[in-house]
Amino acid sequence: VDKDDMVPDMLVLPPGTDMHKHPLVTDGKVFLQGKASCMVAAALSPKPGWKVIDACAAPGNKTVHLAALMNGEGSIIACELNKERAKTLQHTVRRSGA
Repeated sequence: VDKDDMVPDMLVLPPGTDMHKHPLVTDGKVFLQGKASCMVAAALSPKPGWKVIDACAAPGNKTVHLAALMNGEGSIIACELNKERAKTLQHTVRRSGA
């Protein structure tokens, strides 16, 4: 495992590593996300207390990343048009504790 050189707090796993059933992932302590998706929240660099809109939020990984960067202070409006994807978004946010 290596630390990413561009995205703070991002760990890079070796190719082929499958962490989907690891307790840290299933318990919502760690989220698996591609670097391109992580770069969105890192580029915005939201501060605690900000109000942020995630206009295409499902499955929710970027939303919970934003919440983590904001230290749980502030608000995020997470939008999703598709009802099934919106359920996934709600599940992700609940699982993360955001």
